[in-house]
Amino acid sequence: MGFCNSIIKCLLIVFNILFGIWGLIGCAFSIWLLSDPQFVVSQDRTNFIISVVIILVTSVVLVLVAFIGVYGTIHSNQCLLVTFFSLLLMVCVVEWSAAIWAYANADSLEDQIHNAVKMTVEREYGDDTNRTKIFDTFQTKLQCCGADKPTDWVGNKQLSFAITSRTDFYKIPESCCRPEVTSAECLKATVVPRIRGSVDYNVIYDRGCYDLVVSTINDNQYIILGVIAAILFIQLLALVFSLVLAYMSTKANRYKA
Repeated sequence: MGFCNSIIKCLLIVFNILFGIWGLIGCAFSIWLLSDPQFVVSQDRTNFIISVVIILVTSVVLVLVAFIGVYGTIHSNQCLLVTFFSLLLMVCVVEWSAAIWAYANADSLEDQIHNAVKMTVEREYGDDTNRTKIFDTFQTKLQCCGADKPTDWVGNKQLSFAITSRTDFYKIPESCCRPEVTSAECLKATVVPRIRGSVDYNVIYDRGCYDLVVSTINDNQYIILGVIAAILFIQLLALVFSLVLAYMSTKANRYKA
């Protein structure tokens, strides 16, 4: 019995360390989103802020859960173990509810994300320095261009100009250029006539960023589901182990009495 008790304690401490790390990451991510107003999806600001606040509160509770869990496990404190169980169960309910809601509203979420990427391309790129740098990095790392296609940039007023009075041009960001092309080729290919202008796909990435992200998620959906299942399994084990330790501590105190 003593050996099993030690194993359960060790596993529960490891689980709580993981909970603490996840909670701190969630706190940092939520604070960054709230402190960067340019990141907010402008067409749905209220829902965005509410969602981020929920993530922040859940993350803070998860950090608190981890601290209580470690301390209660080390000292075999029944009160703390029961508190840990209750708080972790609350976090699990929030997570499971969010997952069910996201699954039920998947189409709506896809539309909102697509609209956000489209808005960045057409309105915010070039106007906001932070958004511009983020999207340039996004295009370079994912090797994509625009929201749906490179010609999306024709709708960005910041990148539209006229070389002559009779010909209008728009500029594709240089982050859309393939890494193997020269600077001169990139500079030439990124300036495209607005009317009847064709994009040189030998120089410019031919896939839109939104479609590439969606296809990447679909290609790795089993890995994503596996990670989510592993997290839920660890949380369920932690719930069970905390009840087992609480029961063992009750029996130990009864024998001492």
